[in-house]
Amino acid sequence: MGNAELLRLTGVVNVQQPGEENSKVIAGIPLNFGPFVVLRPSFGVTIQEIRTKLADVKISTRSTVILSGDINLRHVNIDGSYEFHGSGTVSQQNLQGTGDHAFIHVHAQSDLQAEYLKIRGYDFKNVSSLLRITAPNPSL
Repeated sequence: MGNAELLRLTGVVNVQQPGEENSKVIAGIPLNFGPFVVLRPSFGVTIQEIRTKLADVKISTRSTVILSGDINLRHVNIDGSYEFHGSGTVSQQNLQGTGDHAFIHVHAQSDLQAEYLKIRGYDFKNVSSLLRITAPNPSL
């Protein structure tokens, strides 16, 4: 089960289902991608723990979201690539950022990639394309 599905199971996050608008061909296989979600252990490891930190969150299919730390999201619409970390609450936000996934496919046969990347199968495309939001921030 992927992290996007785990967020969907919390019942407090609306994660758009993958569709053909995010279709890519990797190794000759057409795949429909939904949002990419990374849940760091510092954010939460159980559905109950994660549920307490999220309320009325919507994530578009073209989004990449990284959640870490003791951050809470309340009434937030995410469309783009964001990393949320820190301690505090982000609320009442319509976040429209970069529209491209921050991950790229790594070929297992590549001699130019580190071994751990070949095993994992992906790498961050351009870490600077992620918009980092650190709470607390009075404007959020």
